[in-house]
Amino acid sequence: MKGLFWLGLFWVMQVAAAVLFKYGTTAPGRYWLGFVAGNLFGASSILVLMKLYAMWQVNVAGALSAGGAFLLSQLAMIPLFGERLEWRQYLGIAAVSAGMALVSYNKLSPPLNAGAKATAAAALPADPPDHR
Repeated sequence: MKGLFWLGLFWVMQVAAAVLFKYGTTAPGRYWLGFVAGNLFGASSILVLMKLYAMWQVNVAGALSAGGAFLLSQLAMIPLFGERLEWRQYLGIAAVSAGMALVSYNKLSPPLNAGAKATAAAALPADPPDHR
């Protein structure tokens, strides 16, 4: 359940960054405000993403965080900036949503522990012999 809190926080921070970047492009005097404020949210959200990587498998954390941030950013632009999407773009949103659901189908599993990583590394083939 803690993971969902961090995922929601990541999404909020990413949407805020995207909205601020877009806001910075709406008038010449807003560029640097949008740039700096957007980067404050965007760059610091990486700390939250690292927390998610520590809690879940990287493929699940990456798909849910990036996919959700993309979807929510797109949907936030519609009312805030009057953006319009075509029906094909809504199909794309549905496809991304379906992909996120499929990736997370195995429930939000924890990352591999250190023992499993060491075992996986030991299973890799040895370096080929040097024939000089």
